[in-house]
Amino acid sequence: MMTDQIVSGIAKGLFLALWIIGTVMIAVPVLQKIAVIYQRKRRFRSLGEPDKEIKISLRKIPIIDQFAVEMEIAEIKWSVEVVLAMMLMFLLVGGFGSAGAIYLLQQAYATGADRIASTNPLILSLCTGILFASFPYFYIRFRLQRKRHRIALRMIALVQNLIGHYRPRITMAELASKAGPTMHTDVRSEWKRLELSLRIKPVKDALYEFSERLDNHWADDLVDILLIGITRGVNVTGALQKLVKDMLTSKRNEEKRLAMVTVYRIGTVFLVLAAFGIVLFNIMADPPNFKHYFLDPFGQSLMVLTLIVLMGSMVMVLKSGRKRF
Repeated sequence: MMTDQIVSGIAKGLFLALWIIGTVMIAVPVLQKIAVIYQRKRRFRSLGEPDKEIKISLRKIPIIDQFAVEMEIAEIKWSVEVVLAMMLMFLLVGGFGSAGAIYLLQQAYATGADRIASTNPLILSLCTGILFASFPYFYIRFRLQRKRHRIALRMIALVQNLIGHYRPRITMAELASKAGPTMHTDVRSEWKRLELSLRIKPVKDALYEFSERLDNHWADDLVDILLIGITRGVNVTGALQKLVKDMLTSKRNEEKRLAMVTVYRIGTVFLVLAAFGIVLFNIMADPPNFKHYFLDPFGQSLMVLTLIVLMGSMVMVLKSGRKRF
């Protein structure tokens, strides 16, 4: 009976998530079709320029579009819509599942009148659901962080490779094409994207996009040097060699910092998982603790604060890892 309650709560959240996702998947194509029909009617009624095709896409929202770009850099194969649907499912499953788990613990370990007392788990369940929903997001951001760290540590080899192929009179597109085959594996995908961008965009825009995607100070310095060489027509080999020396000087400190960020990231993930186990162990070891955790208002507030701190810790890991090199 107790197991049925928690399974029922999780199933309710799962089916609600699937219902919402399915509704959105049906509604978006229908709305797009209605928009196309409305657009065609407007074309027949006007003699002006035809309207642009109307499309409904989450990518039009700047935050989601930026998230999709970060997924691409992190080499995530899923679409942004799939990840958002997964986050919604985790939100509902985590929320309803935590409510069911609280009820299960109440029936198993509460005594006397506490067994039928109202736990009012709405806020706690909502916070738990948000924490669960953030797991796909933090997984992608951590993977992006690791990818950018690997690229940053390969910047020395990248610049040395450029020095070997650099000639003052060749264009940036030619330089990128010549240096591409000998680029390190960690930076090859972004370098290939730069080669393509140089063919369809102005050189300045393509280089700035490249440095923005790499998100490190060394890439910014490299782009500035290359732009000076292109716009002023000067030989920047000496500047590139000086950049290599500066990077070699600071490489050891950066390696230590990145090692600490890695330890911090792993420790934070372990802390999040251990927090749930500690609460369960305390209740199993001393059943009256259930009242202190879930019935006492102060205990509930402390649990909510703990969930907020756990999420804040993961955010701080991301912030520390995004320090510009």
